[in-house]
Amino acid sequence: MVTFNKVKNSVDGILKSFPQRNEDIIRARFGLGKERDTLENIGKIYGITRERVRQIENKSLNDIKNSSKFYLLQEEAKEIEKYLKSLGGLKREDILIKDISPKEDYSGYVLFLLTIADPFDYSPDSEVFYPFWMVDKNSPRIAQHVNESIKSIFEKTRSLLTEEEIVNLVLSSIAPKTKTKIEPPHVVSFIEVSKHIEQNPFGKYGLIFWPDVNPKTIRDKAYLILRENEKPMHFIEIKNAIQSSLGENIKENTLHNELIRDPNFVLVGRGIYALKDWGYKEGVLSDVIKAILKEKGPLTKDELYQEIKKQRIVKDSTITLNIYSLKKDKDGKYYI
Repeated sequence: MVTFNKVKNSVDGILKSFPQRNEDIIRARFGLGKERDTLENIGKIYGITRERVRQIENKSLNDIKNSSKFYLLQEEAKEIEKYLKSLGGLKREDILIKDISPKEDYSGYVLFLLTIADPFDYSPDSEVFYPFWMVDKNSPRIAQHVNESIKSIFEKTRSLLTEEEIVNLVLSSIAPKTKTKIEPPHVVSFIEVSKHIEQNPFGKYGLIFWPDVNPKTIRDKAYLILRENEKPMHFIEIKNAIQSSLGENIKENTLHNELIRDPNFVLVGRGIYALKDWGYKEGVLSDVIKAILKEKGPLTKDELYQEIKKQRIVKDSTITLNIYSLKKDKDGKYYI
């Protein structure tokens, strides 16, 4: 892969031959050994306009390309080009820089190399895509087609998918329609660059505005935790999971009050909540018992106990108290 110590030494060596102001501007614009800075801020430092800073930057980059030492960067540029081709011809900028830069100090040198060397093209932030770099000008078209197809599937199914499920879906039903060879790493690059498809904190994908992908409220976060765990949980467990998995510290009482008010959550035991989506019935235990008998018809004691325990986490003695006044038919079955 790319030897960034070599890249750093080559770039630093080339810049040393430049006038001090030109070197400082290039370093500030790309974050080479210092924080990246804007045209406006750099202009204020040197008492020149931002347009003049831009002119100095462009001239300096052109001089570097024409430098006798520029060839020192070509080998490493070829490695990045090869890497991008293996990913489908494009990669989201922030992820690409993080992936190929061994140290944070080198991230500016990655950006510098992408900017100055061929055959890299930059695509800025848009309504559809995050900023990305590419070596294949057809890749954005293919990425958009693949992402629109995935988006349509999400809109129809309203179900989260794992990365493996999305890759298999693309390779089996979407890729053949593009008439282009698409491999698993390509699919990952395509969905990473999309502004409509996002990965949730548990690694599953969906549409970015879904609450179980991008949870904003306490209720959204509690819903996501329960859905991920696939079982009823005590509200303190939910609170702890929100803190450990989503990084938000909330008060127990605040969470409990939110769960009580939201009909999507059902209290199934002492402080224990489940999702209504799972088929849990609303109401107190007596309401649940009536709903069961209305739905199932007359039931024996054992049958009724089994059905109640599918809906509530309660002791047998509590059930006994709640069915004491129920009617029985001639076969000894409870009914309403």
